[in-house]
Amino acid sequence: MADLASVGAALRDAVDAGKPAAAFIDAWPTLNDEDPAWGALIAEITQAAARLHPSIATAAAIDPEALAFSLVDRFARPIRSGPKFIDWMGDPAGSPDCHRLVRQALADGAAIGLATGCDGRVVTVYARQDATESPWRSLAPFDGVRRDAVLLVVFAPSKSSALVARAAGILGLTPLEARVAEAMLDAPNLAVAADSIGVGRETAKDALQRAMRKAGVRQAAQFVGRMVDLSCAAPPGAADAPLLRQTMGLTAAESRVAVALAEGLTAAEAAKSLGLAEETVRSYRRAVFQKTGVNRSRDLKRLISEVIELDHLASTAQLVPDASPTGERLKIIVTRGRQVAFIDYGPASGEPLVIGHGFSTGRLVPAPFLAALQKAGFRALVPQRPGFGLTDPAEGDYLETAADDLAAVLDSIGARRARILGRDGGVSTYITFAARWPARVDRPVLTNPRTPRNARPPPAAPMSAISRFLLDHPALVEPFAEMLRRQTRSDALEGTLRRACSMLELDRQISADPAVMAQMVRDSQGLLARGVRGFVDEHQVYARDWSPPGLEPRTGPWTIIYSGALAGEPDPRPWAGLPGVRTVMLEGAGVLYAYSHIEQLIALIR
Repeated sequence: MADLASVGAALRDAVDAGKPAAAFIDAWPTLNDEDPAWGALIAEITQAAARLHPSIATAAAIDPEALAFSLVDRFARPIRSGPKFIDWMGDPAGSPDCHRLVRQALADGAAIGLATGCDGRVVTVYARQDATESPWRSLAPFDGVRRDAVLLVVFAPSKSSALVARAAGILGLTPLEARVAEAMLDAPNLAVAADSIGVGRETAKDALQRAMRKAGVRQAAQFVGRMVDLSCAAPPGAADAPLLRQTMGLTAAESRVAVALAEGLTAAEAAKSLGLAEETVRSYRRAVFQKTGVNRSRDLKRLISEVIELDHLASTAQLVPDASPTGERLKIIVTRGRQVAFIDYGPASGEPLVIGHGFSTGRLVPAPFLAALQKAGFRALVPQRPGFGLTDPAEGDYLETAADDLAAVLDSIGARRARILGRDGGVSTYITFAARWPARVDRPVLTNPRTPRNARPPPAAPMSAISRFLLDHPALVEPFAEMLRRQTRSDALEGTLRRACSMLELDRQISADPAVMAQMVRDSQGLLARGVRGFVDEHQVYARDWSPPGLEPRTGPWTIIYSGALAGEPDPRPWAGLPGVRTVMLEGAGVLYAYSHIEQLIALIR
């Protein structure tokens, strides 16, 4: 039995260093999950790690196209400015807004606020007194940053045609719809937007209405907000009244009215929602527009979305340039009022194959495996389950919502049925999908399925043991997930992933490849960095003793694959209700079987 005092000290040191996740994996083999003292220690460390500030070890992805930078002195005089900053803002020394933000940064260390650009458009700006230790240094094109310089960052994704086009592509807009959408970001009304792109007002109106339906919104303000969110592949964030007061100079009451108006409510609707007189709301609206420098709800929505995202970016430890590899196409659909994200690797002519991600990885398909799948005639689709990545959390029953989301994804590409390759805890979703839509399932395959809690096989790897402990202590699921979310800085994630792949020499060799590790890190950052509701909800499904329901014979045959180098003798009983089920051991396979056993996987999927 390990000395709990020394192990506890090591874990506490890891929390202080901002790397508790890797330390958990290191410590796990030395501990006994049946010892109450051990459980108390894990609860203490998990809850402490969940409270780590995002600036300790959290990463965020951002496309540099959304940013412009300038280094200025204490009088806002430029030391060095990027060409984009000059184009957007001109000389910061001539901007009263830049002067104000520089003064705030010098007094408080950092500040976020609004500024009017060269074209008269209001944008969001971040000012930081000392940029030498900030996450922005990986993106700001300045070497040898002076410690006494103030860094100004303009965040305006809607000013980039490339990012707006990406948002349009994510929503599946037609070329005309995309042109109208981009024009609406700047034009004062639809007539001006239509004239700017050379089409009639009615043609533009029809295109805008179609685009809004695809975005799942009713108002132009909501549509602009959705476009801003998607232009940097960020999920919609909740407006925080204190943040709006700080960045926009609004009162608490004005902040509440601003959020209501930005969501597309009329003055009368906002008054009813907030319990105010309509004239009071109109008065607050005038004050909000005057203080923010805009006069339309959709501009207000754009500013609120940008402020929320900029505040998130400014509070992280690392900013990662967001670069999608060739062939990866993120798509967003709106079904039953919820946003559902999935990656469609194509080609459109291939046989649909739904690939399930795990609890913390699997959003991205390894390049060698993807090439083999496409060569075999498959169209790989990776839906992000409720609460994972950019998909909204489930509002009701998790498994039913996840199954409905998958049906909506297949509907969106016109697929009647699909092959399924599920894994880990996601198998509960795909079995539920098969129960609800048996005719839409074609020879499903499950890899290393998470065994129902009541079966309790001996865990073969540290992460399996940790997950098993969480199911026995469901109150720790959320703080543990929060700990993982706050461990998305690249170096912290790399350490955790290397430890998770350390049991098998083959996995160690594969993960030693820098390209493989880079994709794994990016994969996990995208799946967990913005929210943990999916991780929590999916674990709670198993904590409530979920077991597979009986399925119709036409859903089979089912194949269950285990990594032979990690799994002991599998227990077939939990899966006995799957029609025509067979069990296959991938000899020598470990955690990274999608890299090491590609030919065998393809043969089993076929």
